[in-house]
Amino acid sequence: MFPEARGEDRKLPPVELCLRKRILSLASSGTTMRSVTALFFGPVREVVGTDAITLDVDDPFTGDAAFEALAGRYPGLRAWRGSLRLAVNREYSPFGRILTPGDEISFLPPVSGG
Repeated sequence: MFPEARGEDRKLPPVELCLRKRILSLASSGTTMRSVTALFFGPVREVVGTDAITLDVDDPFTGDAAFEALAGRYPGLRAWRGSLRLAVNREYSPFGRILTPGDEISFLPPVSGG
């Protein structure tokens, strides 16, 4: 599955060697990793327990895939799916939008004024 370790790789600590093998595997498969920052507000922040998470994901990656990855970690998010709006880089976007490395995404719950 992973390319063979070269001589200098054998000197690396096991964690670094594993990381190096993963990166080499992704490079040889044509898959790239991307990192996006997910922001949470209001009751959604309470479900997740924080206001921001960095999410490392495989390419290609959409807002839908980001939601599913997060809902896998935080099942309480699923109850909000029907009413959430996705924002990418502070602009409303469809959930099908393809994300790019460094994007900032937000899952925005409904708001009311008065």
